[in-house]
Formats: sequence, C-alpha cells, structure tokens
Amino acid sequence: AYRVGMLAMETLARRVHDDRPQTKYARNPPYGEDVKWLLQIAMKLGTNYLQQFCASAVNAIVSPFVLQDISLEAAHYLARSNPAQVSQQLRSPMLNSLLQKCLQMFIQCTHQRIHHISPAEYEEFVGIVCSARTAFCMTPGGMVQFHEMLQSLRRTKSCKRDLYQRI
Repeated sequence: AYRVGMLAMETLARRVHDDRPQTKYARNPPYGEDVKWLLQIAMKLGTNYLQQFCASAVNAIVSPFVLQDISLEAAHYLARSNPAQVSQQLRSPMLNSLLQKCLQMFIQCTHQRIHHISPAEYEEFVGIVCSARTAFCMTPGGMVQFHEMLQSLRRTKSCKRDLYQRI
C-alpha cells in the first residue's frame, strides 16, 4: 500500500500545477484524505518511511492546509506524543522543508485570493489569514515573515480598508 501510495504521490507532483487556484489552495483538496492516509501508513512503518513520505510531499502537495496538517501530525509522531518536543521536531531537517513549503504556499494562496476577492469572500479570506498565522507561529522568526506578508497584502490595490480591519 505504501509503494502504491508513493507512486500516486509522484503522479500528483507531476499534475498538481494544472489545477485551478480554487482547487490548488483548497482547505480540503480532492487528494487531501488520501495523502493523510498515506502519512498514517508511513508512520506505522517507521521513521525512514516517514522521511521518504515527507520528501515526496514537499514536491507533490501545494495546499497549505494539507501541508500544515501533515507537518503537525509528523511532528507529534516524532516527538513520541511529548508536547514539549513538537516545536523542536518542526525544526528538524525532515520537517523544516515541509513547513517552509507550507508558509510559501500560504503566501501564494493569500496573494492569489486577494487579487480576486469580493466583499462576500472577506470572512473566508480572514480565516485563511488566521490559519496562515498559526503556521507562521510554528517557525522561529515566523511572526516577522507573517507581518511582512500582511504588509504586502495591505499594499495591494484589492485590499480595501474594511478587509484589512477584519484581518
């Protein structure tokens, strides 16, 4: 099951750039549950399999929400359910690249969304920004990056005063 899942993830990596932005950055993309299932299998098989999974996931997954979930689940597994070790595991080489990709995708997602936003979508956008903040808080220096992202969003023509106040 693991080998077939990894082959499927390689295929996903080749086609993921074809998706529309709504699908690409979705909170629950069509492949999300399958990837999380494969993560569970990798964790049952051991750290080496988890490491291979993480390396493949960096190339295949573009949904920042799925990347965030995977990073946290893998960190909890590697920390052996010790809450004090979770943040240290997120800084490990195995998970750091996954988390950096997550932050990069949140930046791309927010910039793509703000350029095509209507007042009816403000609440959803604020939810995305809140999720991004949670992800940025998981890295050292993440809040600086988060504030830079906010300033960048604020400078766009699409960011109206009402929207920025909600953020």
